[in-house]
Amino acid sequence: MECELKVSDLRKVVDMIICRIEEDIQGGSFSINDHKNLYWEVAYSDQYRLEQCPSDLTVGKLSEDWEFLQSVLTDSSLAIPLMLAKVAPLLRAMAYEVSEQS
Repeated sequence: MECELKVSDLRKVVDMIICRIEEDIQGGSFSINDHKNLYWEVAYSDQYRLEQCPSDLTVGKLSEDWEFLQSVLTDSSLAIPLMLAKVAPLLRAMAYEVSEQS
């Protein structure tokens, strides 16, 4: 079954969640603990092939993802769709870290 997403609706949902997080942590920041900085990353080509285990696991690093993404703040031409692949692990980490702190 195909699922169609309206980008504007997805943006609204994400904005609402991030606004809630900012309220919960009083607009501050959240920390990435050293022991949670590294994460398993599954190659995109393997992510949706559920009939077999991923063959290409790599290690990602949240702090490096954030450092890489900060370049968008100074050069908006770098805000390309593939940057979302670096945003996703940070959003996942934020979801769990903020939930644990609440």
